[in-house]
Amino acid sequence: MGTSIYWSSSQFDGSNAYYYNFSPTGGQGTNQKLTLYSVRPVRAF
Repeated sequence: MGTSIYWSSSQFDGSNAYYYNFSPTGGQGTNQKLTLYSVRPVRAF
């Protein structure tokens, strides 16, 4: 079972970035960039 929390490509400030929680309860927020989250690539045309 993998994680449902992924980094956004957007930075909040010099030390923090946005993340998204894709679990059924969902949510988003900010956390330190040193936190180990996955990256979810998205390709748009």
